[in-house]
Amino acid sequence: MWTDILSSQEAEYTKTAIEELKEIEWAKPLLSKIQKNGGLCSETMPLLFEVRFAYELYKANITAEYEYSANIGNSTIEFKLNTLPQWLIELVSIRESGPLKNATTEISTWYGRFSHRELSTNANDPLQSEEAEMIRVAGKIGEKVLLNGQPTKFPQPNNTYHLILVDMRGYLGSGGDRHDYEHIACGYDAQNNPFPPHCWNGEIIKGIFDSSNTKLKAAHILRERIHFIGFITEKNYTEGEIKNNTFYAVNCNLITNKETLNKIWATYPLKSETMKAY
Repeated sequence: MWTDILSSQEAEYTKTAIEELKEIEWAKPLLSKIQKNGGLCSETMPLLFEVRFAYELYKANITAEYEYSANIGNSTIEFKLNTLPQWLIELVSIRESGPLKNATTEISTWYGRFSHRELSTNANDPLQSEEAEMIRVAGKIGEKVLLNGQPTKFPQPNNTYHLILVDMRGYLGSGGDRHDYEHIACGYDAQNNPFPPHCWNGEIIKGIFDSSNTKLKAAHILRERIHFIGFITEKNYTEGEIKNNTFYAVNCNLITNKETLNKIWATYPLKSETMKAY
């Protein structure tokens, strides 16, 4: 589907970012990784998302270490920012799922071909639903802290702040909205949502940071080790889009009051005005 295809707009902006990062020492391992995996193409779109994030850091005059080891097994974290305090940041790209593609049909009319996607809570295939997509995203985020039943990548926080940034392009085929992001991260009760809650097997889907969430195997590790989850669906592929349009959800298990939140957030170099407030 279209979210799995590299658009000319995305390709042009990413090419600009790559050109500017070519002489930046800390970005060279990332650019080399892209080249080894096929260069500027649809197959490397998750890596191209990393490039655009690296470019935002570069434009903010931040240096970083790519594929940083925090001594959690053999795993690495994609970005360690050379800031005080340090930030450890991992990126994850949500691609279109098989059930989502199966729920999409091509319609031919006299004025062209169009895609029609139908996701329904009552679909014959329960995976062709918004609820299943929401659970899938939480699972992908969980993979960044749990591997084969063991913690991975992120250590326990120790004078560092931890962020998972999610490229939501493949979620629902459109990227979703703030209500989806709040529900995924914090749960339905943590938001002022005018719509009914998403439920699975008769229960409201719990947020990752909800202390009562036992369905997601990685939830307790995310609550212990991740301060923020950021959600972004790029539309225009322009400088500053990731910085200005990312929605950040706060882990209230680690950040328990607004004063602490404000102090921590002041140290993050890509601040956004759309951060979840509570």
